[in-house]
Amino acid sequence: RKVDLEEAARLEKEGNADKFLPLLSQNISTIEVGAYSQIFEKFIDFLSIKSLILTDIDAIKVTGQNAKGQDEWGACPVNVGTKTSNSAINHFLSAVTWNDLKSLPVSNRTIVVGGSTVCICYQQEEDTYHARSFEDAFIHLNRAFVKGNKDTFQGIKNASDFDDDAKSPYDLADKCVKKKTHFALDILYHSDETFSNWNIPAYIKNGLLWLKED
Repeated sequence: RKVDLEEAARLEKEGNADKFLPLLSQNISTIEVGAYSQIFEKFIDFLSIKSLILTDIDAIKVTGQNAKGQDEWGACPVNVGTKTSNSAINHFLSAVTWNDLKSLPVSNRTIVVGGSTVCICYQQEEDTYHARSFEDAFIHLNRAFVKGNKDTFQGIKNASDFDDDAKSPYDLADKCVKKKTHFALDILYHSDETFSNWNIPAYIKNGLLWLKED
């Protein structure tokens, strides 16, 4: 996503002093693949370069049964979920249980794919809240930012819902985000010159810092 590169720029402007080459000088390429990054496994192996997968934890739970008596699964907040529907996580971290997955440290999310080292980053608990998606995580950390610009955000609907402080970030992301791409572009359009008027979700920030290291 374009917003991921802007978050990389934001990290550089925060002045994180270290010995590593700045992210924006490392010729980073981004590829939008949804929740299916595993289909690029052979390509990642072929390139033999450090790779970061940013994805969603995509919590689901049983919501009913079909006519055959089989469980039907649906999206839900992480705190009531029982597994993930994210195919990339299920592929690369298949041996990890759901409870462990929710708090898995970066060292256990870093794997070797052929000649490449790969880190899988997704939402984890932040400020006592565990988001399910990028939109959920962003709204949780930047509710005032979105609320203050809701009338000019083209990627949201039901904008008045942001006036109800009782609504959870999950519900706002589910009911108010009209198009995810437009929502991401709204964030960039309403950013200040230093991208300092909103907070980066920790899973993205930590992933980019991992990518920055030698």
